Amino acid sequence: MPIEVRKIERQPKTIILTSFRDAPRLQCNKYSISRWQPKNTQYPELKALAPKYPDGTPINNLPPNEYKEEYIKYVLNNTKAYEQLSAVISMLDDGESAALLCWCNLSRQSEYSELFCHRILVGYYINKNFPGICTVFADGAEVPVWQSL
Repeated sequence: MPIEVRKIERQPKTIILTSFRDAPRLQCNKYSISRWQPKNTQYPELKALAPKYPDGTPINNLPPNEYKEEYIKYVLNNTKAYEQLSAVISMLDDGESAALLCWCNLSRQSEYSELFCHRILVGYYINKNFPGICTVFADGAEVPVWQSL
């Protein structure tokens, strides 16, 4: 009698990109990628992904395309960003999720009809550099101002 061989399908690891507002609803590990967190929260911080220049000043008050260029140049091109994301992803078992959090959501951003937030760029970076990782854009990030890196 032949032995039946079943193919085991692995569930993808998932990174959820959302705001602090939606974090309490999530049942997974959560990490702050913002410059600061809301009061009374103490999520682990991925400081290398916060929108800051190397000297610590914030990357802000720029139009979307300039912001994107600065964030890629000064944050995503830094090896620490890759290392921190890699560490979070390596801690996940197949089928598990982690959430990356910041302040932005569409209700906080009335001047744009699409979300203008660095976590969208982080999601695109994950898609490009971590094949097989599922990214979920939530809380406005599913309607991004940019379409790719």
